[in-house]
Amino acid sequence: MKQIETPMRLFDLVDWQMSKRKKKQTAFRILRDGKTSSCSREEYKEKCDLISYALLHYGVRRGDTIALIAHSRPEWNMIDMGAMQVGAALMPMETTLDAESYLKLMQDANVRILILENSELLNRFKLLLPQMETLKEVFTIDLANIAESFEALLETGRRFADPEQLQDRRDHITADERCTVAVGPGKDINVLSHKEMMKQVLKEVDNLKGSKEEALSDKPLDDLQERVKNYAFQYLEREIVCRN
Repeated sequence: MKQIETPMRLFDLVDWQMSKRKKKQTAFRILRDGKTSSCSREEYKEKCDLISYALLHYGVRRGDTIALIAHSRPEWNMIDMGAMQVGAALMPMETTLDAESYLKLMQDANVRILILENSELLNRFKLLLPQMETLKEVFTIDLANIAESFEALLETGRRFADPEQLQDRRDHITADERCTVAVGPGKDINVLSHKEMMKQVLKEVDNLKGSKEEALSDKPLDDLQERVKNYAFQYLEREIVCRN
C-alpha cells in the first residue's frame, strides 16, 4: 500500500494506519459483557469498505446525510468511515433525545439513511419513520426483527462490491467537503468539513503525543470533542479500547 504522507480527509486515517504498521495490528479491543475481543486494522479497513459498497448500492450520493444513534463501539467507526468514503456526512446523535428532537434534527438535515444501535431504539422510532420524507433505509447494528442489521449491511457490501467505483468516489472528495454534522447543546446543527475536522484532530494529536493516556473510547462519540480524540488516537496508531 502506498505510503500516505499526511491524512487530508478523515477517512484517510484508515489507510494511514494500514500503510504504517502490520495489517494484523489491533485497531480496536472490545470489552463487553465480561468478554474481550479484538478487531485488526485489516478487518477495520475491510469493513469500512464493505459499508461504502453497500451505501453506493443504496444510492447514497456525495452530500447526503446518514444519521447514527449508538454507543461507542467499533461498528460506529466503520459506519463513520464508510459513509465519509462515499462523500456522505455522518450525523451522530445522543441515545436519550426525545422523539420531537430526533424528528426535527433529521428533517433539518434531510437524513437519507438511519442506523440505530438496537431494537429498543428502533421501537422508539416506529411512529417517527413515516414522517421522515427523505429517509430511504433503516438499519440496526444489533439484530432486530423489523430492520436489516449491520451484518446484513456488510453482506450487501460483499455482494455489490465495486472497488473501482469506490476509488473513483474517494478520489473526487476534497478536504473542503462536508464530513460530519455535529449536533450542539441547543440542538443546533453545525456542518464541518474534512479540513476543519483535521485541523482539530492534529491539534489533539499534539496534545496526546508523549502522553500515556489509554486510548479508551467509552464516552458517546456524538460529542464532537470525543470524536476528535477518537480520530487523534487513530492518527497516533493507538489500539482503541471500546468498553460499554
